Amino acid sequence: DSSVLPTHKNYTEVNQRLRGIFAVAAWRQAVEQDAVESLALPALLAADTARVSLCLDFHGSTRFDPAALQSLTAGMANLTSLRWLDLGFKECPKLKSIHGLLETIVALTSLQSLTLRLSSSSQLRTLQDGLSILTTLQSLTLDLGYSSNVTTIDPITRALPGLLRLETLQLSLRCTGLRCLGDLGDSLAKLSALQRLDLDFQWTKVRAIDKLANGIAYLT
Repeated sequence: DSSVLPTHKNYTEVNQRLRGIFAVAAWRQAVEQDAVESLALPALLAADTARVSLCLDFHGSTRFDPAALQSLTAGMANLTSLRWLDLGFKECPKLKSIHGLLETIVALTSLQSLTLRLSSSSQLRTLQDGLSILTTLQSLTLDLGYSSNVTTIDPITRALPGLLRLETLQLSLRCTGLRCLGDLGDSLAKLSALQRLDLDFQWTKVRAIDKLANGIAYLT
Protein backbone atom coordinates (compact mmCIF):
# COMPACT_ATOMS: atom_id res chain seq x y z
CA ASP A 1 0.00 0.00 0.00
CA SER A 2 1.64 3.23 -1.17
CA SER A 3 -0.21 5.19 1.54
CA VAL A 4 1.83 3.49 4.28
CA LEU A 5 4.73 5.69 5.30
CA PRO A 6 8.09 3.90 5.67
CA THR A 7 8.92 6.06 8.68
CA HIS A 8 6.91 8.24 11.03
CA LYS A 9 7.48 9.71 14.47
CA ASN A 10 4.49 7.72 15.77
CA TYR A 11 6.26 4.49 14.81
CA THR A 12 9.16 5.50 17.02
CA GLU A 13 6.87 6.39 19.91
CA VAL A 14 5.02 3.07 19.67
CA ASN A 15 8.30 1.14 19.54
CA GLN A 16 9.61 3.01 22.57
CA ARG A 17 6.39 2.30 24.45
CA LEU A 18 6.46 -1.42 23.64
CA ARG A 19 10.11 -1.70 24.60
CA GLY A 20 9.39 0.10 27.86
CA ILE A 21 6.57 -2.33 28.64
CA PHE A 22 8.95 -5.23 27.97
CA ALA A 23 11.63 -3.71 30.18
CA VAL A 24 9.28 -3.32 33.16
CA ALA A 25 7.85 -6.82 32.73
CA ALA A 26 11.32 -8.38 32.59
CA TRP A 27 13.05 -6.27 35.26
CA ARG A 28 12.49 -8.38 38.37
CA GLN A 29 13.57 -11.63 36.73
CA ALA A 30 16.52 -9.87 35.12
CA VAL A 31 17.68 -8.71 38.57
CA GLU A 32 17.68 -12.30 39.82
CA GLN A 33 19.70 -13.39 36.79
CA ASP A 34 22.06 -10.39 36.85
CA ALA A 35 20.92 -9.50 33.35
CA VAL A 36 19.53 -5.96 33.74
CA GLU A 37 22.45 -4.28 31.98
CA SER A 38 23.03 -6.98 29.37
CA LEU A 39 19.39 -6.63 28.32
CA ALA A 40 19.77 -2.84 28.26
CA LEU A 41 16.65 -2.45 30.40
CA PRO A 42 17.60 0.99 31.80
CA ALA A 43 17.98 2.38 28.28
CA LEU A 44 14.68 0.85 27.16
CA LEU A 45 12.83 2.32 30.11
CA ALA A 46 14.52 5.70 29.78
CA ALA A 47 13.41 5.96 26.16
CA ASP A 48 9.76 5.47 27.16
CA THR A 49 9.41 9.17 27.92
CA ALA A 50 5.63 9.22 27.50
CA ARG A 51 5.13 6.75 30.36
CA VAL A 52 2.82 8.07 33.09
CA SER A 53 2.94 5.17 35.55
CA LEU A 54 5.55 2.73 36.82
CA CYS A 55 5.13 -0.17 39.24
CA LEU A 56 7.99 -2.48 40.23
CA ASP A 57 8.20 -4.73 43.28
CA PHE A 58 11.46 -6.40 44.35
CA HIS A 59 10.09 -7.84 47.60
CA GLY A 60 12.35 -10.57 48.94
CA SER A 61 15.06 -10.18 46.33
CA THR A 62 18.46 -11.26 47.64
CA ARG A 63 20.10 -9.89 44.50
CA PHE A 64 18.76 -6.34 44.58
CA ASP A 65 21.70 -4.23 45.76
CA PRO A 66 23.00 -0.65 45.31
CA ALA A 67 24.12 -1.46 41.77
CA ALA A 68 20.62 -2.70 40.93
CA LEU A 69 19.16 0.48 42.39
CA GLN A 70 21.55 2.57 40.28
CA SER A 71 20.37 0.76 37.15
CA LEU A 72 16.76 1.44 38.11
CA THR A 73 17.35 5.13 38.72
CA ALA A 74 19.18 5.41 35.39
CA GLY A 75 16.07 4.08 33.69
CA MET A 76 13.78 6.46 35.55
CA ALA A 77 15.81 9.62 35.09
CA ASN A 78 14.10 10.81 31.88
CA LEU A 79 10.53 9.92 32.84
CA THR A 80 9.37 13.48 33.33
CA SER A 81 5.78 12.58 32.33
CA LEU A 82 5.51 10.04 35.16
CA ARG A 83 2.54 10.74 37.43
CA TRP A 84 2.19 7.49 39.42
CA LEU A 85 5.14 5.63 40.91
CA ASP A 86 4.92 2.44 43.00
CA LEU A 87 8.15 0.74 44.12
CA GLY A 88 8.72 -2.09 46.59
CA PHE A 89 11.98 -2.95 48.36
CA LYS A 90 10.78 -5.02 51.29
CA GLU A 91 13.19 -7.66 52.56
CA CYS A 92 15.99 -6.79 50.16
CA PRO A 93 18.92 -7.49 52.52
CA LYS A 94 21.58 -5.94 50.29
CA LEU A 95 19.76 -2.63 49.91
CA LYS A 96 20.55 -0.50 52.96
CA SER A 97 19.83 2.92 51.47
CA ILE A 98 17.53 4.39 48.82
CA HIS A 99 19.27 7.76 48.68
CA GLY A 100 20.00 7.66 44.96
CA LEU A 101 16.39 6.76 44.26
CA LEU A 102 15.07 9.80 46.08
CA GLU A 103 17.33 12.11 44.12
CA THR A 104 15.81 10.69 40.94
CA ILE A 105 12.24 10.93 42.24
CA VAL A 106 12.72 14.60 43.10
CA ALA A 107 13.48 15.28 39.42
CA LEU A 108 10.17 13.72 38.30
CA THR A 109 8.39 17.04 38.06
CA SER A 110 4.99 15.60 37.01
CA LEU A 111 4.80 13.08 39.85
CA GLN A 112 1.54 13.20 41.78
CA SER A 113 1.32 9.80 43.48
CA LEU A 114 4.14 7.91 45.22
CA THR A 115 4.04 4.51 46.89
CA LEU A 116 7.12 3.09 48.61
CA ARG A 117 7.26 -0.28 50.33
CA LEU A 118 10.23 -0.52 52.70
CA SER A 119 11.30 -2.81 55.51
CA SER A 120 14.42 -1.47 57.21
CA SER A 121 15.32 1.49 59.39
CA SER A 122 18.32 2.29 57.19
CA GLN A 123 16.08 2.62 54.13
CA LEU A 124 13.66 4.76 56.12
CA ARG A 125 16.38 7.17 57.30
CA THR A 126 17.08 8.23 53.72
CA LEU A 127 13.50 9.36 53.16
CA GLN A 128 13.46 12.66 55.00
CA ASP A 129 15.40 14.99 52.71
CA GLY A 130 13.91 13.62 49.50
CA LEU A 131 10.30 13.52 50.59
CA SER A 132 10.28 17.01 52.04
CA ILE A 133 10.85 18.66 48.66
CA LEU A 134 8.28 16.68 46.67
CA THR A 135 6.01 19.69 46.86
CA THR A 136 3.75 18.65 43.94
CA LEU A 137 2.86 15.30 45.51
CA GLN A 138 -0.86 14.75 45.99
CA SER A 139 -0.86 11.14 47.21
CA LEU A 140 1.69 9.33 49.37
CA THR A 141 1.64 5.72 50.54
CA LEU A 142 4.42 4.39 52.78
CA ASP A 143 4.25 0.73 53.66
CA LEU A 144 6.58 -0.34 56.48
CA GLY A 145 4.46 -3.33 57.42
CA TYR A 146 6.00 -6.07 59.57
CA SER A 147 9.40 -4.35 59.80
CA SER A 148 10.97 -5.54 63.05
CA ASN A 149 13.95 -3.15 63.10
CA VAL A 150 12.02 0.11 62.56
CA THR A 151 11.80 1.81 65.95
CA THR A 152 11.12 5.41 64.91
CA ILE A 153 9.20 7.17 62.15
CA ASP A 154 10.91 10.53 62.70
CA PRO A 155 12.15 10.71 59.06
CA ILE A 156 8.51 10.59 57.95
CA THR A 157 7.16 13.08 60.47
CA ARG A 158 9.91 15.59 59.64
CA ALA A 159 9.22 15.37 55.91
CA LEU A 160 5.43 15.59 55.96
CA PRO A 161 5.01 19.34 56.70
CA GLY A 162 6.62 20.20 53.35
CA LEU A 163 3.98 18.28 51.38
CA LEU A 164 1.43 21.08 51.33
CA ARG A 165 -0.52 19.73 48.33
CA LEU A 166 -0.93 16.26 49.80
CA GLU A 167 -4.55 15.11 49.59
CA THR A 168 -4.14 11.40 50.40
CA LEU A 169 -1.81 9.87 52.97
CA GLN A 170 -1.62 6.18 53.76
CA LEU A 171 0.85 4.93 56.36
CA SER A 172 1.15 1.24 57.13
CA LEU A 173 3.30 1.19 60.27
CA ARG A 174 3.00 -2.44 61.38
CA CYS A 175 6.49 -2.35 62.87
CA THR A 176 6.82 -4.61 65.88
CA GLY A 177 9.65 -2.51 67.30
CA LEU A 178 7.78 0.79 67.08
CA ARG A 179 6.85 2.22 70.49
CA CYS A 180 6.09 5.87 69.73
CA LEU A 181 4.59 7.90 66.87
CA GLY A 182 6.70 10.93 67.76
CA ASP A 183 5.48 14.20 66.26
CA LEU A 184 3.21 12.57 63.70
CA GLY A 185 0.18 14.39 65.06
CA ASP A 186 1.87 17.79 64.77
CA SER A 187 2.98 17.03 61.22
CA LEU A 188 -0.50 15.94 60.15
CA ALA A 189 -1.99 19.16 61.52
CA LYS A 190 0.05 21.13 58.97
CA LEU A 191 -1.35 19.26 55.95
CA SER A 192 -4.19 21.64 55.17
CA ALA A 193 -5.06 20.00 51.82
CA LEU A 194 -5.38 16.49 53.26
CA GLN A 195 -8.69 14.81 52.46
CA ARG A 196 -7.97 11.14 53.15
CA LEU A 197 -5.86 9.66 55.94
CA ASP A 198 -5.26 5.94 56.53
CA LEU A 199 -3.10 4.96 59.51
CA ASP A 200 -2.32 1.38 60.48
CA PHE A 201 -0.10 0.77 63.48
CA GLN A 202 -1.39 -2.66 64.41
CA TRP A 203 1.21 -5.01 65.93
CA THR A 204 3.27 -2.06 67.21
CA LYS A 205 3.96 -1.27 70.85
CA VAL A 206 2.38 2.19 70.53
CA ARG A 207 0.03 2.92 73.41
CA ALA A 208 -0.25 6.71 73.79
CA ILE A 209 -2.09 8.34 70.88
CA ASP A 210 -3.41 11.53 72.50
CA LYS A 211 -0.96 13.73 70.60
CA LEU A 212 -1.88 12.00 67.35
CA ALA A 213 -5.58 12.54 68.03
CA ASN A 214 -5.01 16.24 68.68
CA GLY A 215 -3.23 16.61 65.36
CA ILE A 216 -5.97 14.81 63.44
CA ALA A 217 -8.55 17.09 65.06
CA TYR A 218 -7.04 20.03 63.16
CA LEU A 219 -7.93 18.33 59.89
CA THR A 220 -11.66 18.12 60.54
